[in-house]
Amino acid sequence: MEYQEKTVYRIFSIRFSGGERIIESLEKLIQEKNIRAGAIFFAGAFSNGNLVSGFRKHSKVPMDFNPMSFSQTQEVIGMGSISWVNDRPKVRLQAGIGKEREVFIGRVEEAGVAGAEAFVLEFSGNSFTS
Repeated sequence: MEYQEKTVYRIFSIRFSGGERIIESLEKLIQEKNIRAGAIFFAGAFSNGNLVSGFRKHSKVPMDFNPMSFSQTQEVIGMGSISWVNDRPKVRLQAGIGKEREVFIGRVEEAGVAGAEAFVLEFSGNSFTS
């Protein structure tokens, strides 16, 4: 196990407008504010998007993820992390997305926002590097 001790430096409170792309918008803010490491917490609704939910059943290929798309408004709650790759911010979001009694959990590849709020917590120092 590897760990780093951090402190919270700044907190950003965000309200997204309908139609914004969540990852694109977050990465733009992170680059603009030069947030080198942090966590994201969000809730609201997505209007459409793509996520990866686990692995394909019986696949012989390692890391063969199961993609999923949705085009109807879904409630969402999730969290994510901030890192940097090749001098560009990289947001990784994990979320529970659902409507009525059907819920999916996975990594958000990108999603359009119907309405959502988020908190970005900036940590001291840098994120893990590979």
